[in-house]
Amino acid sequence: MTVVAVLVGGSVLGVLGALLAIPVAASLLLLVRELLYPRLDHPAKSGPVTPRSRG
Repeated sequence: MTVVAVLVGGSVLGVLGALLAIPVAASLLLLVRELLYPRLDHPAKSGPVTPRSRG
């Protein structure tokens, strides 16, 4: 993942993009691990959420 982030950042913004891509990729990976994976392990037990009617 780090190599891909450096290559993409370097191709978009040059050397500065390559340097900034590493912490950005690490932050995104951390968010995915902390927010998405626990939700996939423990889905909502009450079923799908439906919007409330006004009235």
